[in-house]
Amino acid sequence: MMNKKFFLTMAAIAGSFLLGYAIKNPEVILPEERTYQTAGVIVDLDEKNDLVTFSTGSGLLYSFYGIEDYDNGDIVSVIMSDNATPDSALDDKIVDVRYAGWPDLFAKICNN
Repeated sequence: MMNKKFFLTMAAIAGSFLLGYAIKNPEVILPEERTYQTAGVIVDLDEKNDLVTFSTGSGLLYSFYGIEDYDNGDIVSVIMSDNATPDSALDDKIVDVRYAGWPDLFAKICNN
């Protein structure tokens, strides 16, 4: 009989501990990180720091390292991560950057 009371008491303590933990620390479901594609025009090259800055169509500026053969005015295609905050583009991260041409190339294509 004593073992049964002891077991029930311990079970009640453990259950209340788990219930209290669950109430104080509810599981938070964070939004998934998603990617999207955008394009931009290179607006600044910092050769000293090997930093390329481009502007998107909405005017946001992003930077990445690796000047390589980039030049001001070049167009880049960029895969971005929304950093699991779909309502704000201010904290988005660059996942990948690819050279996409220069403005004169599109003028030549349109004039032909």
